[in-house]
Amino acid sequence: MKEYAVAEGVKEKAFQPGNHGGHYHSAEFSLDGLAIPYQFKLWDSASKSMYVLVKENSHILSCLREGDTLNVKYYSTGSEYTGTCLETAIKQITKNDQGRFKGHYSVDIEILEDLDYNHTQ
Repeated sequence: MKEYAVAEGVKEKAFQPGNHGGHYHSAEFSLDGLAIPYQFKLWDSASKSMYVLVKENSHILSCLREGDTLNVKYYSTGSEYTGTCLETAIKQITKNDQGRFKGHYSVDIEILEDLDYNHTQ
């Protein structure tokens, strides 16, 4: 039996040009009227680009709209950077009614352009 049998057959998602998702593991943003910034784990799948999961009873959900653009701080998967600010669009918001993420909304996001090229260590 192979030691890595569980991972066999899993296909990694290739990110499209201009999508920096493969370099980041989480995203953080603040919205007007909310006292604290929200941080989310970044997800990707074969059928979607990057997305974050938001609990259906979260206050922030009522503040997010498809088509909005946000200044999002992305945190790198490596230790090279502490964070990068990028203009990001909300592409789609979808309720998950079943499966692993039941009770959550998928918020599909797309990085539009770099806002801050100064990476700090």
